[in-house]
Amino acid sequence: MSYKVECPRCLGGKGFIRAYSHIQAGVCFKCGGKGYTEVKTNPEKLKAAKAKRDAKRQEEYAEREAKRIQRFNDLKEKYSNDPRIGVLCMERCFKSENYAFAVWAALENCDRKGIEPGINITTH
Repeated sequence: MSYKVECPRCLGGKGFIRAYSHIQAGVCFKCGGKGYTEVKTNPEKLKAAKAKRDAKRQEEYAEREAKRIQRFNDLKEKYSNDPRIGVLCMERCFKSENYAFAVWAALENCDRKGIEPGINITTH
């Protein structure tokens, strides 16, 4: 058994995409101009599976974001007042979290490798 589903590409099941009217008169290639596609799986099951995938992605994103925030806070605690960071660099760190994260991660990397940071971190 197959189910008719509104075409996801031409949105609204028109069978026509105005932005592509210069290519084969804008006929939707996915549905062939019919406005619907035929699928073998029940559309309700497809929606439920998509909702489950979306929820999983949201959960994974939230975990990654929490880890990123924790890492940022750890680096901030350890390196925000490091004397190796120059005055101008420190000002930039206060203005931009991304810049601060990069500087602090570079300092952490230098500490891990046992080397002194280069001129880019200490004087700029």
